[in-house]
Amino acid sequence: MMKVKKQILAIVLGVGMVLCLLPGIVLAQGPTGGTSHIADKSVLAINAATNDAAMVYFGSEGDPIKWRVVEAGDGQLTLLSLDIQGMTEFGPTNTNAYKDSYLHQAITAIADAKLSAAEKTAVVKRDLTVSEFNKYDTDGIAGEPVDDQLLWPLSTKEVMSMNTAVGGSILQASFDWWTRSPGNPMFGNALAGAVSGAGVVDENGRLVADINVLGVRPAFYLNLNQVLFASAADNGKSDVLAGNNPIFENESANDTNEWKLTVLDDAHANFKAEYQSTDGNTVKISYENANTTDTNGYISVIVQDNTTKEYTHYVKLEKVTGENGTVRVDLTGVDMSNKTLYVFNEQCNDAKKTDYASPLQPIDLSNQKATNDWNSELTIDGWTYGEYDAIENAPKIESQYGEPTYWYSDSEDGPWTTTVPTEAGTYYVKATVEATDEYEGLESDPVSFVIKQANGQVTIIEDLDKLYDGEAVKDPQVDTHGSTGKVTFTWEVEQDGTWKVLDGAPTNPGHYRVTATLAPDRNYTQATASKTFTITEKTTKPNEPSSGEDGNKEEFSIIETGANSHLMMWGILMLVSLAVMSIAMTKQRKYNK
Repeated sequence: MMKVKKQILAIVLGVGMVLCLLPGIVLAQGPTGGTSHIADKSVLAINAATNDAAMVYFGSEGDPIKWRVVEAGDGQLTLLSLDIQGMTEFGPTNTNAYKDSYLHQAITAIADAKLSAAEKTAVVKRDLTVSEFNKYDTDGIAGEPVDDQLLWPLSTKEVMSMNTAVGGSILQASFDWWTRSPGNPMFGNALAGAVSGAGVVDENGRLVADINVLGVRPAFYLNLNQVLFASAADNGKSDVLAGNNPIFENESANDTNEWKLTVLDDAHANFKAEYQSTDGNTVKISYENANTTDTNGYISVIVQDNTTKEYTHYVKLEKVTGENGTVRVDLTGVDMSNKTLYVFNEQCNDAKKTDYASPLQPIDLSNQKATNDWNSELTIDGWTYGEYDAIENAPKIESQYGEPTYWYSDSEDGPWTTTVPTEAGTYYVKATVEATDEYEGLESDPVSFVIKQANGQVTIIEDLDKLYDGEAVKDPQVDTHGSTGKVTFTWEVEQDGTWKVLDGAPTNPGHYRVTATLAPDRNYTQATASKTFTITEKTTKPNEPSSGEDGNKEEFSIIETGANSHLMMWGILMLVSLAVMSIAMTKQRKYNK
């Protein structure tokens, strides 16, 4: 056990993994959805609104749009498309009202066509208010206000603010382009603010219709609380999976100023992960609710420095094949002091296209446990009721750590008890090992076993032979053992060498057999016992006088055959004979006379 503790201590002090080193990855949201941790020194926010500002690819439906960070605020960035995204007149008539203008329609169409559903959730919608022309300080729109805009054109005031900061170079484009602001009212409402391709602001503006087809250059607010991190637009997130690969360091992130984002989305929102165990330098992590519909879905990990809030390592562990599962990350050689390991589910898309991900799930390595496992399969020998042997019939299994506890149930799904069953039937047993601070717990699959019924016994202990007495044979006395079931009797008579079942106990002379059946109960089987017997005819000796009621012996003997009708027949025949003889003698006398 001391060895286990030393391994755990070694993990806490220094662990490593097959990870992609991304020094430029930027933290944008806390792992539990808290406030943004991006500071002005992050690679996205640093040098905002300058010629060295970060470039971000966003709008990944089709070819991604390239944007420049032109402002870094509290929890959000302002991004302006690097170049124009189409050409249009400002409006169909001589009005500079922005609502429903050609410019408004063009920018709305870009948002609908280019932004994915997840990207839209990362955009802070903006309300565009109305304002009068005020030369270079014109900040609103003409006409009616427009609410909840994903993308919008800059105002004349916003353009001038950038022009003052960097000398206009970030405002340059391949064509002249529109602002959203109204122009000088000297021509009524026919002018709208514009910027030349060289980045020069036209204070009075351009005619909104006719030949003035200018560029569409949208901007938007990025909600940093919806962004996990930024990675290099090309090769920023290696396809190298963890496993037996060597440590892979992606140095391209150090030299780039072009980034793609990994943003939160609803399709991955329910992903959960938690620490399971540690085996040597490998951490086992379980997860659930991974998104299985992604084309390139991965379970990935990332390491964050708790002080600087920078990400230091990243790797895809494996492709998602099911909603729930386990992954292992080898942490050999990387100092994890003051660092946190996070697991998340992500959909990785092509270069320059936004990736989508779940919230980061922190993995607590401070309480690591040794991996536990079964060294053998669970086995058990059933027994016969009443013959349980605590040694021979005990279940058997071996675990790497801890002593197993055995649980019994008459159902594969429980409920479970540690009491060994005693009644006959089919049962299930499973083994568990309780987790400790040093090793993980275990639970085996249930295994079935049978407690068989013992043999019931019944014995007929009474002799049923008797002389015929005109009475049916009574149920014999029996001795039973085991079953508490009822005893029933079956009666048979022997006829021509075979046994014929009777409806009830016999009465007349003959050779018979009775079978006693002891019904089974839960713990004992059915039992039977048979016995043969004879009912014999009762006879008296011939010519042996019998005593009458007065004690004198009679002069004849009667054979008792068991049928009184025979005696009556003999009497009638004798009377008839005497009558016939009397008539004959009378006729003879008359004849002689």
